[in-house]
Amino acid sequence: MATISGATLDIANVNATTVRVTINYTLAPNNIEQLAGTVFSENIQVIGDDPGVLTDIVVTAFPTQNFAVSTATPTVARTRTRNVLKSALNEDPLFLANGAEEPDEILGRITLAYAANAPTTSAIPPPVTTNTVAGAWR
Repeated sequence: MATISGATLDIANVNATTVRVTINYTLAPNNIEQLAGTVFSENIQVIGDDPGVLTDIVVTAFPTQNFAVSTATPTVARTRTRNVLKSALNEDPLFLANGAEEPDEILGRITLAYAANAPTTSAIPPPVTTNTVAGAWR
């Protein structure tokens, strides 16, 4: 089974209304996937997370991308970047008792599937979440 490691999320200001969301991770396909030239389909979602609450929302989703592995690719470093309105990240629009804006907790979720040349004993890695970034975005 392929493994996903080093999943990270970074959110950086672009301007007064926009941030740049960057998700990085490394995929290590197994030997069978490499020999088969397996094509993975990548689904990445950016999620507003409220720990202990079941109302997490998908803030944005990256367009699905497919990529192939081969014997020449023992690991595949993936970086996806997308500009997002700050208002979309403001999933907790309330204010604290002291008047400060309630911080928003944002994380990324990476889900892979086989798009082509799947090994006969399919063993796709489970979804992986990135670190959580907290901030107050308007």
